Amino acid sequence: MADQSLKSKTLKGLAWQFGLKFFSQFFTFFVTLILTRLLTPEDYGVCALAGMFSVLMGIFVNGSMDAALIQKKNADELDYNTVFYSSLVMGVVMYVIVFFVAPIIADIYDNDLICSIMRVSGLSLPICASIFVQNAIVTKRMEFQKFFYRSFIVQVTAAIVGITMAYSGYGPWSLVGQGLTSCILNVLVMFCLIRWSPKLEFSWCRFRELFSYAWKKTAANFMGTLGNQMKGYLIGYKYTSADLAYFNRGESLPDMLKNNIAGTIDGVLFPAISKLQDDKIALKHAFRRSIMTTNYAITPGLLGLAATADKIVPLLYSEKWAPAVPFMMVACFSVIVVVLNNSNLQVLYAIGRTDVVMKQEFIKKPVMMAILFTAIFISPLAIAIGILFHNIHELFWTTYANAKYINYSLKEQLNDIKYGLLIGLCMFALVTIIGLFIENTYIALAIQIIVGLIIYISLSEILKPEAYIYTKTLVLEKVGKKFQRLRR
Repeated sequence: MADQSLKSKTLKGLAWQFGLKFFSQFFTFFVTLILTRLLTPEDYGVCALAGMFSVLMGIFVNGSMDAALIQKKNADELDYNTVFYSSLVMGVVMYVIVFFVAPIIADIYDNDLICSIMRVSGLSLPICASIFVQNAIVTKRMEFQKFFYRSFIVQVTAAIVGITMAYSGYGPWSLVGQGLTSCILNVLVMFCLIRWSPKLEFSWCRFRELFSYAWKKTAANFMGTLGNQMKGYLIGYKYTSADLAYFNRGESLPDMLKNNIAGTIDGVLFPAISKLQDDKIALKHAFRRSIMTTNYAITPGLLGLAATADKIVPLLYSEKWAPAVPFMMVACFSVIVVVLNNSNLQVLYAIGRTDVVMKQEFIKKPVMMAILFTAIFISPLAIAIGILFHNIHELFWTTYANAKYINYSLKEQLNDIKYGLLIGLCMFALVTIIGLFIENTYIALAIQIIVGLIIYISLSEILKPEAYIYTKTLVLEKVGKKFQRLRR
């Protein structure tokens, strides 16, 4: 009964999280289409340079203490209050650091606007620190519908603010206004949805207990994020803020697919497999099902996007963003690897092996730095390609750990996802060839999408991969139940 209850909660959580991700990403995408026409690549580039340091500080604000609450089986009120006050204090400390570092960052990139934007947008650090406990409570209870309600209210309001400011000529400040509005509303809505309020209690003993799990995850997150942010620092320093904007815009759509599908599954996977952390066989089964389904759903979509990037970018963002096309193509292949790697990381976090993740970062990140500092002298596109190869390198290390702890090797994982890769590559080749022979953008894109879907469904029916059969059966069961209810 406990297994059935967990399965039911997991499936329900997936449904709500997918709904949240779909709405969030679709709405963000729609808002971005408007903003990219009102703002310039330089506006986006300046905000990207200003925001990168705050993102790093944000990792310390959270400190992965919310993940420690989720992973801890018997977390109580004292744990919650301890995390609340420690996060709030860190939020204030990190903002003070951002405030004084801002002029230095502005001098490095010779742009005074960066300083002002950093100091204003950095206010989100202490503000957002006040709801880490509420986020952990929702995730731990797997009540993901509350995240959906919050997202709807917050994103619609923040979008109105951002678009209004952009239309009124505020340039990059419209992105700052949108971000701060989102942060403030997040706090207000979560305090309304979750009837939890902090009490005046704090335990150093509980803090040390939670921190023993969290600090290793934080260190790993910091090193991983620093490595990812380094490409932005280098592109912004060596080239221009517009080049950085093209790079980031190229990553945006692949990341949207990743967050929509893989992010949904990983978000539910962590609390679900945390409950199975003592049963390695059940954990492996759940994880295997997860990566098969994720890969099957996301790989064809990413490769289809790569094949049509030359049509999609100018069509969606206008011709001024055309230089983002090659970045998008490379990012699509890179995200396929990242999705598999992130899922493997969720398992290590769920079984409490944050120490392994942290140790691996000391091995992986020097390789990434070597790649970045070599590629920067070639071109921004060389950096994107270098990151793809580094992601493959990271995957080898992460799967090596899971082969040891849950007996699920890279060879087994590749065997389980081979059909998704095969279908995706066949679709990519055919769709790319079609695009070469049709000049009209609209006609070419329509035919490419239709052909891609036909290949995807036809090959799935012919090869009948386990992920396809599982997904198809699950959908048919849900539709059948809905139909029976309607008949009654």
